[in-house]
Amino acid sequence: MKVLYDYQIFRTQRYGGISRYFTNLIQWSDKENVVVPVFHSKNYYFNKLNDNFDHKYESMLVEKVNNWISKYLTRRTLRKHQIDIFHPTNYDSYFLRYLKNEKVIITVHDLGRELFPQYYGNIAIFLEEKKKLILAADHIIAVSNNTKEDLIRYYDINPDKITVVYHGLPLRFGKVNITLRGLPERYILFVGQRTDNKNFKLFLEAMSKVLVEDETLNLLCVGGGEFTENERKEIAGLGISKQVGQRNLNDEVLAACYRQALAFVYPSIYEGFGIPILEAFTMKCPTILSDIGSFREVAQDAGIYFNPNDVSMIKAQIKWVLDPDNKSKIEEKIKLGTKIAHSFTLDNTYEKTYEVYEEVLKEKL
Repeated sequence: MKVLYDYQIFRTQRYGGISRYFTNLIQWSDKENVVVPVFHSKNYYFNKLNDNFDHKYESMLVEKVNNWISKYLTRRTLRKHQIDIFHPTNYDSYFLRYLKNEKVIITVHDLGRELFPQYYGNIAIFLEEKKKLILAADHIIAVSNNTKEDLIRYYDINPDKITVVYHGLPLRFGKVNITLRGLPERYILFVGQRTDNKNFKLFLEAMSKVLVEDETLNLLCVGGGEFTENERKEIAGLGISKQVGQRNLNDEVLAACYRQALAFVYPSIYEGFGIPILEAFTMKCPTILSDIGSFREVAQDAGIYFNPNDVSMIKAQIKWVLDPDNKSKIEEKIKLGTKIAHSFTLDNTYEKTYEVYEEVLKEKL
């Protein structure tokens, strides 16, 4: 079985869950049977791979030229190679007219832009392209039952066309037992982008109410880039500048951040899955979550939930975790979370993804 993954996500994401997902699939695959025509990847995860993939060049050409060349390489691959499965890494439909007998599999991670367009900019073209691929695909992988249900409702897709394949964590995550120096002694952890759909602004408001009551407590934000000028002004306006910090860290160091945190808070309005939940569970970090469908599906009873639109409830759940009287209940949730995390493995993700490939190829016969 020859599988083609294209360039898209490796040209648009430097870091991010989707690019890491596809890099993991590529890394696990038989190198003789996977083709990745990428011209100048700027992605951290992809560039950590070895050079056993076709057309992995380095270049400083302008973005437009890079994309054009990557599209050309994909078209050439389709023309010159016998490809069985084409699994595009994003939703540009540029390749559809060049297909012959290849089966197209797409992964839908979430329907955030469809369901919450107010949190995004001009998305009309993106949604048009995404819909085109969803309808054209031979099969769709959804990363959760919640995403599958959203797909069925929003796009009126036949449920038989969708298979749920959960994300998983690499077994090596957290295996490097290091203690980070220079971090606050007591801190709450926030991980990832701080965009509107991640609900950071409302979370910050709730967190500020906890911080002003406890000057020994801090908020550590990991990833998402340095604070913007507006974020710094907002933090200063809340009177918590000395208690809020930001770091950009790799996975090994991030694991230590979870381990040393008093709690991890994930306040998103909507997500398709939630890999940071598994990261926190693996590192035995109390996990405080928005009460949304995908988080309930992943975290089950190990999560500590709040209404993501309720500042007072977010504050109350953080305070609940910090209360020593709740230590035994929190330890029970940590124990359950560790068990849950062990059931979401990358091996399962790989195996079930390739089962989808094989089933679709059987239909081809």
